[in-house]
Amino acid sequence: MGVCWLIKNLLTIIFFVPKPFFLRTFAKNIFLLMKTKLSFVLLLTALLISQLGQAQKVRTMKYRNGNVYTGEFDERTRQSGYGTMIYANGDIYEGNWVKGKQNGEGVYKYATGGRYEGNWVDGKMEGKGTFYYANGDVLTAEFTDGEKQTGIGTFTYAKGGKYDGDLVDGVPDGEGTRVWPNGSTYTGGWKDGKMSGQGEYVFPSGARYVGAWLNGKYHGEGKYTDVDGITTHAIYENGKAVKTLDGAEEGNKPAQTEE
Repeated sequence: MGVCWLIKNLLTIIFFVPKPFFLRTFAKNIFLLMKTKLSFVLLLTALLISQLGQAQKVRTMKYRNGNVYTGEFDERTRQSGYGTMIYANGDIYEGNWVKGKQNGEGVYKYATGGRYEGNWVDGKMEGKGTFYYANGDVLTAEFTDGEKQTGIGTFTYAKGGKYDGDLVDGVPDGEGTRVWPNGSTYTGGWKDGKMSGQGEYVFPSGARYVGAWLNGKYHGEGKYTDVDGITTHAIYENGKAVKTLDGAEEGNKPAQTEE
């Protein structure tokens, strides 16, 4: 108000009150000086308001459902940019957001244990990621439509051992290789997490079975070779030889496989 009053009076002196020439010139100079200072003050104020607006983009918002979000928002108050959501059930997501949904890289921690680290698309796990299970198992795979892991992936088991190969809904299905802590290995077909189809199982002793499998057991035609090199070519059912072929020796039973 003081600045406006001063400008008003200066204008009156300059344009309406008779005065010597030097006084008029002096008054004009004072007016120009005040105008310059006022412009500077207005510019500074605009800059401060702009910075304040930027700072307010990062803030905390509590929702009626109990969720709490701290991070960046867009002009429509949707989560956009980088932020952390603490869900009412105790789950936590920290990462990138676009228009209120997880998009890009992010980490989701479950209150019950376990976490996912990887890519997101429209609020769902999508693309390359790693899932750390509460029991210590670790899965690195391509994720689709949320928590479904379908494609090629690697399971590293907390008790030791590893699986590399095809996955359907997060379990071995297709072709893959499993290694057990005792050194046993299996390479071949899988169905619903169990050895099924054609495959080769090698025991720590060096003995091996090559042939058909079903639900984790020898089933169908196969050959078992023991540590002495003696091979049994037979038809198996549920892990047991029911008929030998090609004059194979009777009683040469395959060893027990790992589950």
